[in-house]
Amino acid sequence: MKNKELTIIILIYNDIEHINRCLESIEKAKENRIAKILLVDDCSDYTYNDIINKYNLDIQIHRNKRNIGVGLSRQKAMRLVKTKWITFVDSDDYICDNFFEEFFLKKRLFPNVKYFSFNIKWIPNLKSNIKGIDNFIRDSKGNIKDIVNMKTLHGKFIDVNFLRKWNINFSDLRIFEDFHFTTVVSAISEYFSMSYYDDSTNYVYVYDNEVGGISCIDTEEKYLVYVKNQQMAYEYIKRDISDFDRKISSKQFHNYFQNKLLPDINLHILAAKVYMANEQEKKELDNMQRQILLIEDIIRENHPMLSFKDEEIRFLATMNLSILLKNPEIFNETYCDNFSLEDMQIYYNKEIIKKSCIKTISNIFDFWKG
Repeated sequence: MKNKELTIIILIYNDIEHINRCLESIEKAKENRIAKILLVDDCSDYTYNDIINKYNLDIQIHRNKRNIGVGLSRQKAMRLVKTKWITFVDSDDYICDNFFEEFFLKKRLFPNVKYFSFNIKWIPNLKSNIKGIDNFIRDSKGNIKDIVNMKTLHGKFIDVNFLRKWNINFSDLRIFEDFHFTTVVSAISEYFSMSYYDDSTNYVYVYDNEVGGISCIDTEEKYLVYVKNQQMAYEYIKRDISDFDRKISSKQFHNYFQNKLLPDINLHILAAKVYMANEQEKKELDNMQRQILLIEDIIRENHPMLSFKDEEIRFLATMNLSILLKNPEIFNETYCDNFSLEDMQIYYNKEIIKKSCIKTISNIFDFWKG
């Protein structure tokens, strides 16, 4: 039997539904005898021993004591690898018959390459509403601007010694950890002319955003988490490539990094920050509107003897809020017939609203009485 040259890292968490399809595709693939499988179970609710024993494959299971997420699980897997090459397959994906055969063929043709990237077949299995992650970055014509190409981990074969030499590893992110990793790997391998890109498609990536899954972005809160993780991935890319830039002291790479990669990375980071800031402003405006409604209730409860019309109560509540916010400019706005609460957004600062408004309202009435 040939020595094992390749480790297939599979992460799994509560996925009995798809793991059989994944392992069946590996068992059917040509050249699979020179590959071993490292199955990392991220503390699932059940075990997989009965499943893997059905297959004629070299499979080792490592179970996390607690759920630590994909980033840290892949870090752990990397420490356990003893072969020269690694590749990654998701438990809900599957490979084609010539997946390994194509890699070993190209490896023989290009012996100096450390990073092989093959195309993937993307199959959406959408079961919930999902928002596009990069839709807040557009060019002057309104088209989505994909600055640093989104790089997934699928269909990649990487030299383990190359990773260890340049200290390339996964972050602790639960989303976009593969994007950070593969972007750094490709940037460094391309500098040394040790990367190879192939259009052949032998990996089937099933994009499943079933409700409850990590890819299901069905609420604004989840979307903000998604955008935040994307920002952090770019921050990690910036950090790691900057470290590499300092290590090699290459004027050519430094100019490429400073003039091409870094501006693109910074633009993505800025775009994510701007998006999240805008969402925070919307949240603060909603909070302000709720605050005004609360003040209206306080006015009605504490001064039931005064017969105010709804618009008069709204005026008092708005005026009270403006006092709490220490923004006298709002007083002038409240006299406008078509006054909109959105006009107050620029003055809103939620950190200032901490005390009860009852005392302020009482002061207003005392002023009117006097």
